[in-house]
Order: sequence, then C-alpha cells, then structure tokens
Amino acid sequence: MKKKMILLIAAALILLPAAAFADGFWIGPTALYKDTLSFDEAVDSNWGEDVKAEDFDYGLDARLEMGMLEGSMLAFYDKWENWDIGFLSTFFDIGVSLNVALFDFGIGVGPNFLSLIVDDPDYETEPIQIGSNLKLSADLKLENVSVGAYFMYMLDDLSDIENIDDSTSGLVGLSALFRL
Repeated sequence: MKKKMILLIAAALILLPAAAFADGFWIGPTALYKDTLSFDEAVDSNWGEDVKAEDFDYGLDARLEMGMLEGSMLAFYDKWENWDIGFLSTFFDIGVSLNVALFDFGIGVGPNFLSLIVDDPDYETEPIQIGSNLKLSADLKLENVSVGAYFMYMLDDLSDIENIDDSTSGLVGLSALFRL
C-alpha cells in the first residue's frame, strides 16, 4: 500500500513541472456512464433513451497538452448502495491527439486505480486495485472551452490491446473542459 501511494505521489510531482512547458492545461467536470457498453452499442443512437442522471458517476477530467502529446487524468468518487464502502476511481492516460479544424481526436493508454474507502474495519479486501485502460476521445474545441466524449476500454494489462474489437466492452463518458 505504501509503495503504491508513493508511486501516485511521485507521478503527480513529475506532472506538475511538466505543466510549465505545456501548450495547454484543461480541467473540468466529467460524467461516466456506470454500465459498460461495446463500441457498436455506444454509437447506436438508441442506447441513451432510458439513461438518467443517476446512471452516471461524476468527477473531474484534467488534460495536459504538449504538442501532439497529451496526458490526462479522470477521477471519480462514488458510494455503493446499501454498503459502507466508497471508492475513488482514477484513470491516467498518455497518448497523442490530432487537431483537425475545431475537433481534437485522441488516443491514450495508461493505468487505472480503484481505491476502496471502507468504514468497516472488519472488511477484508485489497484497498487498491490496479488495471489498465485504452481511451479514445473526440472533443469540439472553441477557444478556451472544450466539449467532448470518450470511450475507455478496461484492460487487465496492456497486452490485451491486441484483442480489442467492436464487441469489446468499455465505459462511455462526457466532459466539459476549460483552459487555464
């Protein structure tokens, strides 16, 4: 646990000085649909008809641009119903983004962390679970405001990337970002 926490703090300390050399730092709210979807379900126009606000986790999206290189972090806090267990989910990605007119298309990979926050001292589980993700994003950028969507594949490790196809499940999210 200590080693994982030190690793997270070290990553944050490395990213902070990088912000000084960045082309842009974007931050804002994000909403992540709680259920997984395959990519072909996500682009189908009928999947969202019965979606309600409580079907989403809400959190923070932060992105750091350095030319075509982009680093991003998503963070969400939620509490499981009927349990005294909360969780903090964080997703880190580094990848490339391509600007085409007003649009920005990105692809990135990185680790994700699920940190359980348990009020019951008798509950026995790993406090931090680690995985990987592949994130595809598309944003509409207007000056200092960006509105976009992303699709994240959850992976056990990065070698699973070669097995991704249209039927592989992932998470869908929406973000509104502001340039600082």
